Amino acid sequence: MTPHGANEVALSETCKTIHFVRHAEGIHNVASREMPGFHDGPSRTMVYHDAPLTSVGVGQGQALRIKVEGLAAPPEVVVVSPLRRAIHTAQLGFQSSAGHGPPFVCTELCRERISIHASDMRRDLSTISGEFPFVDFGEVVDEADAMWPHKEILPSEDASEACAARALDFLAWLHARPEQRLAVVSHWVFYTHLFALFGDDALGEKFGNAEMRSVVLCLRGGET
Repeated sequence: MTPHGANEVALSETCKTIHFVRHAEGIHNVASREMPGFHDGPSRTMVYHDAPLTSVGVGQGQALRIKVEGLAAPPEVVVVSPLRRAIHTAQLGFQSSAGHGPPFVCTELCRERISIHASDMRRDLSTISGEFPFVDFGEVVDEADAMWPHKEILPSEDASEACAARALDFLAWLHARPEQRLAVVSHWVFYTHLFALFGDDALGEKFGNAEMRSVVLCLRGGET
C-alpha cells in the first residue's frame, strides 16, 4: 500500500512549474510592423544587432513585474537568453529596483532561432556580461557568437529541425536543474518550436511582448 501523501511527494519531485515569458518590445519589432520590406534587407543591418528594448518595451517589462508579484510562489531562478532584450525584460520583471530577486542564469539553449536577422545575433560575452553583471554567464563559453554561422532555417524558418532539437535539449536542461519553480525569458520563434513539443494548441497561439504563460513540466518514464 502506498503511504498517504506519497503520490503528492513523487509528483513534486518530478514536476516543475515553468513561467515562460516572451521578451518585451524591441526596436526590431517596431520596424517589422512599420517598415515595408523590413525582412527583405533592413533587418540584416547592424542597426538591429542584438536589438534593445524600446521605451514601450521598458514599460511592458515594468508591467510584467506586477504580474510576477502576483504569483503564488516566486521562481527560484530566472533563465535567460543571452540576447539583451530578453535579459533586460527579465531584469525589469523579476528584479526589484534595489536589485533584489532570484538568481539569473543564462543559456544559449533558449536564445532565438538562428536566422539571417541581425537582431538575433548576440554581442560579445564580455559586453553583455559587463552590461548585466548580476547574470551568471557560466554556461556561455564563447566570447564571440559561435552559433551565428550555423543557421536554423531548414527545412523552413517556421519548422526548423535544428531549433526544435535545441528546444528539446532545453527542456531536458530545465528538468535536470534542482529548482522546482523557474522562469524563462526567451523569444517568440524559439517558443513556437518549444511549445510544439507539448502538443497543446493554446500554447501555440501568438505570444505577446512581455506575456507570461505558466506550465507544469513533468518527467514520466524518462521523458518530458
